[in-house]
Amino acid sequence: MRFSGRAIAVTGGGSGIGLQIAKDLCAEGAAVHILGRTQSKLESARTEILAATKNAKLFTHTCDVSDAKQVQAAFAAIKASSGPIHGLVNNAGITNRDMLDATSQEGWNETIANNLTGAFHCAQAALPQLLANKGGAIVSIASIHAILGFPARAAYSASKAGLLGLTRSIAVDYGAQNIRANAVCPGIVRTPMTADWPAERAKAVADMHILRRLGDPKDISAAVRFLLSDEASWITGVVLPVDGGYTAGKGW
Repeated sequence: MRFSGRAIAVTGGGSGIGLQIAKDLCAEGAAVHILGRTQSKLESARTEILAATKNAKLFTHTCDVSDAKQVQAAFAAIKASSGPIHGLVNNAGITNRDMLDATSQEGWNETIANNLTGAFHCAQAALPQLLANKGGAIVSIASIHAILGFPARAAYSASKAGLLGLTRSIAVDYGAQNIRANAVCPGIVRTPMTADWPAERAKAVADMHILRRLGDPKDISAAVRFLLSDEASWITGVVLPVDGGYTAGKGW
């Protein structure tokens, strides 16, 4: 119960990696606030989490993180129900699979707004609450696409690389106030987005990782929970690939 008595916000917590993080945090005693755009996903997440942890302290907030006003309203509601938060997981994001010449202005703006500006909005809204608690932790979910070049990922890679810069800036600016900021860069993880891959494709992608398997949301959740915990109290400004060795062995 590492997080008993602590309130933690998880954006994009309605499915995939975010849902797993929220579920595991609830199991470890946190009061978890899930932020998401889609009410039906939030309701489904609530049902799943409460089935796993019957006495979970769980709250849901319909919120588009790209909208600063919605974010401020959501964090005000969080504080009103649980007090100032102790941690934030910036997980909300979208994909964009276009080369530069095929990336529309709308596609670029939408990707940056959700993946980078949304994290900025949430960190900015969380900051006064973390300061009120005399410290806390922010963990942002970036991607191996922020570290390595991949084809047809111009906007997505730029947004995730920007997230690494934001993370380091927060770490430097607020370390003296005991606020830590770190980023996790997942490899290719089994989520609803990869569930329909043919077996041949799944194996080919798995074999790109040194450990010869796709990631599981639990792999990412474990790293995130460590970085949120007191066990990581001397870790800040870190970019941590959780990728089965992909970035270490790419091209081997």
